[in-house]
Amino acid sequence: MRGGGHNVSGKALCDDGIVIDLSGMKGIHVDAKNHTARVQGGATLGDVDRETHVFGLAVPSGVVSKTGIAGLTLGGGVGWLVRKYGLTCDNVLSFDIVTADGKPRVASANENEDLFWALRGGGGNFGVVTSFEFRAHPVSTVLGGMVMYPRDHAVEVLRFHRDFTQSAPEELTAYVALLHTPDGIPAVAVIACYCGDLTEGEKVFKPLRTFGSPMVDMIQPMPFPQMQTLLDAGFPHGNHNYWKSTFLREFSDDAIVVRGVEDLMVNRARCCNPLHGEQIIGYITRGKGVAVHTARCKNVKQLMVNPERIVAVEWASKPEKTAYAVKLLAVTENRTGMIAGITGAISDMKTGIRDARASVGPDQKGRIEVTVEVFDVKHLDKVMSSVKNVSGVLDVERLQGAA
Repeated sequence: MRGGGHNVSGKALCDDGIVIDLSGMKGIHVDAKNHTARVQGGATLGDVDRETHVFGLAVPSGVVSKTGIAGLTLGGGVGWLVRKYGLTCDNVLSFDIVTADGKPRVASANENEDLFWALRGGGGNFGVVTSFEFRAHPVSTVLGGMVMYPRDHAVEVLRFHRDFTQSAPEELTAYVALLHTPDGIPAVAVIACYCGDLTEGEKVFKPLRTFGSPMVDMIQPMPFPQMQTLLDAGFPHGNHNYWKSTFLREFSDDAIVVRGVEDLMVNRARCCNPLHGEQIIGYITRGKGVAVHTARCKNVKQLMVNPERIVAVEWASKPEKTAYAVKLLAVTENRTGMIAGITGAISDMKTGIRDARASVGPDQKGRIEVTVEVFDVKHLDKVMSSVKNVSGVLDVERLQGAA
């Protein structure tokens, strides 16, 4: 059953079978008075954010705007608002579902209670959910972004993140990741979102922003829908994913040094492409427990290096037909916002940001070159016209055969 088509769990598509495609069902109705949203099963997180943001509301969801709301919710749903407002499935008030016997049903706390319990995090195989009723919360402008450090400081940053999040207020959700910059430089980053009062948020972020010597500090106020797009470029269309995950009861020094970071730092040369960077993502939920996703590596054989670790693998296959690309040059003082704008402009097409390189021009203004890979030639003209309209873009060039 295909909702938004993110399909990380592998339940959206199948070989030699039938796919029920809900991607055309994107209807969303927001009840601003009662702080609820009714969302059809084909909507993405970006679709939901666009409609709820008009009323200063947000539904707690994930961290990549292209993700389908249906698959995310049925699997649980971890995102930028998780510590304050819980998982996405915690915010479901009711489901409209067609079960295997072909009968439409409603599942809620007062009707088909067992089914309601199963659908909130149980995954697939219970039926086709055609719409969800969510509780929405007053979230409009948030304080968020990324603080990035050299990879050599990974152990210290991970320890800091652990201690920082244990005492942080619930309005702050912070993830930590081992990744590569768009230029291929190994790094470690804390990516965080504060959904409370912005003045108070500045105080909350101060320990993070004054820790060590960061390469980049991108923390800034932004609309919540923009926060939701910050990681989109790291998950381009057309990639394959294999994820496994588990929980650690505590993120101890031994867990950081012995089981994770040092081994990843030794093996990092195997993951030289920025797209295939290793990754540890952790979050503290109300002070208890840490979830970790480890090692997005190009070499799938590394899956079995340590079966105790959590594995999230992403790789790209060579397209059967020649891929095309669009290269654009922009002048901007807000690289994060520019990437988010470009990602938003091409979100409904078979594309992905393949490369982004930043520099400083003769006028001392920040410049960024972005290459957008297009997997279907029929989208080329639309991609070019869309990115031309992004504020700050100076020049757009079509590159053929740029796979």
